[in-house]
Amino acid sequence: MEEQELEIDALKSIYSDTIEILSENPYHLVLPINSQPIESEDSPDFDTKISISIKLPRGYPEISPEIKITDFDNLCDFEIEHLNEKISEEIQENLGMPMIFAISSVLQDALNSISENKVKERDDEADKVKRLHEEEELKRLVGTPVTVQSFLEWKKAFDAERFSKMVTPAAVVTDENKLSGRQFFIRNANAVNSELEIEASLSCVEITESLFQEDDICSDDCLSSESD
Repeated sequence: MEEQELEIDALKSIYSDTIEILSENPYHLVLPINSQPIESEDSPDFDTKISISIKLPRGYPEISPEIKITDFDNLCDFEIEHLNEKISEEIQENLGMPMIFAISSVLQDALNSISENKVKERDDEADKVKRLHEEEELKRLVGTPVTVQSFLEWKKAFDAERFSKMVTPAAVVTDENKLSGRQFFIRNANAVNSELEIEASLSCVEITESLFQEDDICSDDCLSSESD
């Protein structure tokens, strides 16, 4: 019991403003533990804290103390489970010696890490949203990049539009001039072939000076005959 009294006196000195002694035989105390403040505009939203109930059996520290989390703030079930694991690990590692201060220190470090992770997750999410917005804005300003697939789709639509303009419009259908499917196909095919032949022939014509000399000679002859 003397060893327990020395540890309780040390804890009272360290946590004088927060520790609460509920009973002394056996010792039962409650100790609130808070994360350290984070330098952030909205840091209160990420502060974490717990209260632990500590019961010291008569055989402590050779016998494990009974420590439970009785209250918490801004923590989820997974995080509470993580803190309970920390408590169990510290009890096993420190069995046979005073351990309450060691356990409270480990718990505060764990709370600090949890709070920092919450801030980091918030910042990462904000950066992700900002990056997506910037990418959308850049895409709007620059336009859609040309890929092989997008070019092939454009070319297919372009060729279809060009072909539709090359085909002669169908005549107004009446009982007298109604065409059969075969006649309609042949007529449109002939129209396409004729236009292609014209384009091909024009592309083969060579523009030279001789094309204009003959017209000039004809003009001179016509003028001389009129004068006679």
